Amino acid sequence: MPGVPRQTGHGPSTPDDTSGGGDAAIETVPLPWWTAPTFLFFSVLLVPWIVWLAVSLPSSHVDRFYDVTWVGFDVGLLAALAAVVWLAHRRSSYVELAATAAATMLVVDAWFDTTTSTPGADRWEAIAACVFVELPIAALCVWLIRNAERVRSRRSVSQRRQPMSRA
Repeated sequence: MPGVPRQTGHGPSTPDDTSGGGDAAIETVPLPWWTAPTFLFFSVLLVPWIVWLAVSLPSSHVDRFYDVTWVGFDVGLLAALAAVVWLAHRRSSYVELAATAAATMLVVDAWFDTTTSTPGADRWEAIAACVFVELPIAALCVWLIRNAERVRSRRSVSQRRQPMSRA
């Protein structure tokens, strides 16, 4: 944003910071002081929960709503992918958020498809979908996120270098 200092994480930020460090110059955002400690606390709290689940959950479970669970998840995945389509079509900077959600959901889908499939043909079908469909689309989403970030960064640098026009 014009007139807003760009913080790079490498010393004090200045409005004319053009260090051109590429990936080394990471933009920072102002966050409340408690953000990192709070999420560290949540992360640490998750460790005993994971251990408890690993020890206490049964290795198999029958669920009457198994179909609803998967259909609901895939509807959410469809919404994330449709958001990528819409936002990419509009060339909106929000496409990165939708692509992040889609990539995450695709990786989760690949994981659960593979781990919940029955051994045999069902498992091989899940692995094939994981390797040839879900993970490649997730990788494409990650590429889109990184590419949009680079384009925006380049555009920002070129706009800062252009002389101000006098009206």
